[in-house]
Amino acid sequence: MQIWHGTPFIFGYSFNDVVNVFWSRYPNDYAKHIVSEDVIERTIVDGKIFTKKLIVKKGSSFLKKIPSWMSTLNKIQFMPVLEESVFDPRDNSLVTYTRNVAHRKNFQIDERCIYKPKEAQSTELKRSVYVNVDYGKISGIVQRILMMSFKRSIAKTCLGFNQRLSQEGIQSNEKQQDMPFQLEKGKQLYKRLSKMERQTLLTQTNIMYFPASYHPLPKWLLLFSTLSLIHCAFSVAQHRSFLRLASQEYTYLSGDIYIQLFVSLLLALFSATSFSGDFQKIRSDSEEDKESWDSLGNAPSFYSFEHRGKALAQSIARDD
Repeated sequence: MQIWHGTPFIFGYSFNDVVNVFWSRYPNDYAKHIVSEDVIERTIVDGKIFTKKLIVKKGSSFLKKIPSWMSTLNKIQFMPVLEESVFDPRDNSLVTYTRNVAHRKNFQIDERCIYKPKEAQSTELKRSVYVNVDYGKISGIVQRILMMSFKRSIAKTCLGFNQRLSQEGIQSNEKQQDMPFQLEKGKQLYKRLSKMERQTLLTQTNIMYFPASYHPLPKWLLLFSTLSLIHCAFSVAQHRSFLRLASQEYTYLSGDIYIQLFVSLLLALFSATSFSGDFQKIRSDSEEDKESWDSLGNAPSFYSFEHRGKALAQSIARDD
């Protein structure tokens, strides 16, 4: 069992605007996995509006993050979710409770969201999540993967909500939007740009970007490390052949060969990463808006290309 309380998220819209759009926040471009939503019950008790909705999702995105060799949860095609909401106009609060109604023997994900006005033109969202997995000895691992993936999906949920608010023609208070939301927004916009548009963006933001192919050093390092690795392989083969011909017992190679091999591998990794230039798609998922493992902070190679982070930071600053 694991309980997580997220940091409050600030919508740059009034509380009344957020409530009006809440029940019609689907469909949007960031929730393409939503198959259907149906109101199954709505009652008014003591001035409070109680609503129950059945939302069917096309295989929850965070379930796909679980490796297939670890669990069969990623093979779930459809996931029905029950959403219960309580709107209290007197207290100016909207509380929602969401939980999966299928496969609860294997895992339970219960979410609580509290919407309250923070200022005249902003709304605060407090989110809490409860995750419990019953999957034998690997329950803890699966539970951590579910929680980590769920946290990452929250940003897209807020993006979709904001998109529906903007489509209604409601004017937002952009200064109230928090930095994580702005960062996720910049990431999504940057991923939709072509290579030429990305280069133009880097130029406009005064970021000097020279592809590695313009600099000869990575090429020479890659060539040198490759030749060094070939030399190590030749030395190992020569050593083993000599032992077989001389009918001698196996002996370890000298230490300088191991050092040469280790240094050559490091140089090859560094030079190949620098020489590769722009990110290449490793895995894409059409159901997740063409998201790939090269998204921000997910790929180890991201740390070798600081211009990506600078470009995102500069574009966010320009939007403000």
